[in-house]
Amino acid sequence: MKNIFALAGFIFLMSCSIFKKDGASAFEEPIVKLTGTNWFLISLNNHSIAIDAEKPVQFKINIDNSFKGFAGCNQFWGVYKIMQSQISFSNFNRTKTSCDKIEIENELIETMRSTKAYLINGNKLQLINKNAEIIAVFQSRVN
Repeated sequence: MKNIFALAGFIFLMSCSIFKKDGASAFEEPIVKLTGTNWFLISLNNHSIAIDAEKPVQFKINIDNSFKGFAGCNQFWGVYKIMQSQISFSNFNRTKTSCDKIEIENELIETMRSTKAYLINGNKLQLINKNAEIIAVFQSRVN
């Protein structure tokens, strides 16, 4: 119950704080959809992640309530549930290759498991935990 109040409080605060002092919106309108977009990881638990041109850490949310992606070493996939701005990822599966990015991969999977909400700001997808903290940021490639 405490988590629900924290999330509701976050949503309320976000709705109150989306305006700059001059009255302009601090958030951009979403220019991409949640589903069908390739999302590239740029920040994980407040640490910037450089996009690897050859093998970027990314995922795609499909309209059929599935998701799939590449986490640095392995392909991963699972299912998601969504209700308004709340989202949860579950039933994670992945291939079993080891490499030098396995720590980032493990952290990404755990971060996605702890996601409770999301926000799209322009071409960025922010994943939010039960404490209303942004725990991952992804960017779409918009041409």
